[in-house]
Amino acid sequence: MTLRSVVEASRGVFIGREKEVKLLILALIAKEHFLMVSEPGTAKTMLAETARAFGYSTSYYLLTRDTTVTDVLADTLAVREHGGREGVEKISVEYEPKGFLLSEVVIVDEVFKASSDVLNAFLGLMNERRVTLGSHTFSSPLITMIGASNEYPRDDPVLAAFSDRFLIRHFVSYIPKDLWTQYFVSYWGNHRLGRRSFEVPPSVRAELEDAQRHLFDVDVYGILSPYEQALALLEDRGIKLSDRRKARTLKLVAASALYEGRSEALEEDLEALLYTAPTSPEELPTVEKALEECVGDVVKAKREVEAFNSTLGTLLLVKDERGVLEALAKLSSVKRKLSALKGDRYRVMEAELEKAEDVLVGRLVGGIGAEEDAEMAAEEKREMVLGR
Repeated sequence: MTLRSVVEASRGVFIGREKEVKLLILALIAKEHFLMVSEPGTAKTMLAETARAFGYSTSYYLLTRDTTVTDVLADTLAVREHGGREGVEKISVEYEPKGFLLSEVVIVDEVFKASSDVLNAFLGLMNERRVTLGSHTFSSPLITMIGASNEYPRDDPVLAAFSDRFLIRHFVSYIPKDLWTQYFVSYWGNHRLGRRSFEVPPSVRAELEDAQRHLFDVDVYGILSPYEQALALLEDRGIKLSDRRKARTLKLVAASALYEGRSEALEEDLEALLYTAPTSPEELPTVEKALEECVGDVVKAKREVEAFNSTLGTLLLVKDERGVLEALAKLSSVKRKLSALKGDRYRVMEAELEKAEDVLVGRLVGGIGAEEDAEMAAEEKREMVLGR
């Protein structure tokens, strides 16, 4: 199973959440942190289950203002010592690591409610993968911290600086209406079967670790010019990235290339800016526009194709003739956009769309008796809808 096929496999369980699964994979490849700004009930549990399915150890904690460092990182132990000839009893505090200090992927809900002590501990954990408690320094196997919050901090400079440590910033919405049917069918069927996640073979973790090792082997030099152009446009329009964020975005660009099975970054990988530049959903259109101006329609086509691909299952549930015709028209439009994209993935997707067309056209001619008439009618309707 390739990393791309992991996202495809997730569609049967996590409807409408392919983007979140992909971003988790990119975060793991880049060993970067992932912030989700969302309403309650949007994908946090799903990401934890996905990380576990990949074979990573995980921890989850819901922060409050009263959460202490020892609540999430270590238990405190009082150690009594009897000293020397005087027999004076000394009590020292020792720490036993737990939770976040022992986990490879951690999910922190309401992350911006952390106290200053917890924030400082998290900064050490995120930046250096180690935390000092008392006189002891503990190393952590942490790969990715996933922070979740209902809002992005704007007026607090301390929290804003902390949030900059999350390279990926993703503003999550509820599942759109056109996926409701597919979501309800999946929800009911998966719960009936007792299935909480999708099956992931052990080879996926090995593939992720291989991608981590080769991250800086990816050739990013060919996209530096359009990348710099996009950054300049964003600055002109009021969106400024820190120097650290500008450089580390290239890690996400490289991770995107590896996810696609490439050792060279292409213009379409600059889509990473959609998840590293905006600090609010309102800034997303500005970033999208800047990318379109710098790399033509490539990124836009990629987003439209992938968004459509996530709804393909819903389209295949359509039964009435009008709905089928509309679905075929959408298929035709998406196939035209595929021609702007490179890579084996999109050739495979094109073949999948051809199969979907056959299924839908078969529904249109399902009532025709003679096989040759059905074949002729199918071709006529295909030409009518697809303009062939």
